[in-house]
Amino acid sequence: MFKLNNISILAIITIAVLLGFIFYNTFIETSISSSSYSLDNAYQESISYLNKTSLHIQYKNPSYDVDPADLLKLHKYIEEEKVRILNTPGISYKELTTVDTYGNITIVSRKLFNITMDLPIIWAGMEKSIDELSNLNIRKSLNIYYEMKSRLYNIVNELNESLKILIYVREKGILLDDHNTTVNYSIMVINDTLNTILEYIKLMEILSSNIENMENNNTNQTLLKLAESIAKQVDMEKLKPFAKQISMFLTKLSMGEIVKKQKTNMTNTENPGGISGGYSGSMEDD
Repeated sequence: MFKLNNISILAIITIAVLLGFIFYNTFIETSISSSSYSLDNAYQESISYLNKTSLHIQYKNPSYDVDPADLLKLHKYIEEEKVRILNTPGISYKELTTVDTYGNITIVSRKLFNITMDLPIIWAGMEKSIDELSNLNIRKSLNIYYEMKSRLYNIVNELNESLKILIYVREKGILLDDHNTTVNYSIMVINDTLNTILEYIKLMEILSSNIENMENNNTNQTLLKLAESIAKQVDMEKLKPFAKQISMFLTKLSMGEIVKKQKTNMTNTENPGGISGGYSGSMEDD
């Protein structure tokens, strides 16, 4: 039986690594080059993914009908074609700008895909938070907001980045056929969603900075001033999906319903507990 010395083992490992590297590169190149993509086909696929992911942003549901692996493969193909075109002598400005345009569109589609996997949960949290406001459970509403604050800001950042790229595409890019319609639709959807989230954050931050004063100095005058301040600072048009609940909250706030709520421990029809709600059982004497 022969024995392998350290040099032999090292040589075998080196050869195995090199063969593996060569095989991997060959596999990747073959899988891309043997795909059904042509540039025209890739451009159509890109705009289709943008349309799909934008629809899911609009309706706040996950992009289950999008295969992220296929989307990544498409993005890589377009980026490789961009490199090829850049290294082709005599290439036209239009051809280069077009491939760059659709490369940017696939970047946005990937961002929107990721957002749609988290946005439905966050949106439901926003709805729950606003519902608690309409019932004057301000502490509970704020706690929901605090729990999802970091994820909210992440979505805001990704939507902002997507919006910047698409605005650049619309202004500087070259789009085929009626693809500009899809880009404009996506910009509108992102803008609307972004504005609603940002206005929700503004509302919650106003409440957060005033909660102590509301609890310690909750006179009718104080609450009326706060309601007026919120109405001036917050754009209700941007909060249209939650307009009914917020309008109810501001009406109750301006009418001093919080003060009334705290005084209802003499009845068994309303909840005590002030701003944060509380135990809702019967207050009848035995």
